[in-house]
Amino acid sequence: MQEITFRRLPATAPGSETVSAPLHGFLLEIPNLFHFGYVPPLAVINAYLAEGRSDAGMSGGCAWTPFSLSANEYAEVVRALRQGDPRLRGAPLRFVDVPETVTRKNEWASWVFHQEVGIP
Repeated sequence: MQEITFRRLPATAPGSETVSAPLHGFLLEIPNLFHFGYVPPLAVINAYLAEGRSDAGMSGGCAWTPFSLSANEYAEVVRALRQGDPRLRGAPLRFVDVPETVTRKNEWASWVFHQEVGIP
């Protein structure tokens, strides 16, 4: 699996740290991508990756050169995330079927929040 070099942005502080991680590890670092531990579909991941930055303000963030994943690369990522005991912030990752209509960042957040707390 490819290594991704990106900048880790600190919480509310200047500067950044350049780091490298395997693709699946890098994706886990992107703020708001894995809401409640749900593994996003390919279209949602590519929507985030195309922006080249995800900044959660006081929670930090990361920046990278924009790119996209192919279906085969996405399948590799899912396999890597399933290995061992996949967790995000101590909670297990959740592998579920997501409707094909969920393709954008705001649709992803809305869908996940609807699943978790019933917010439409």
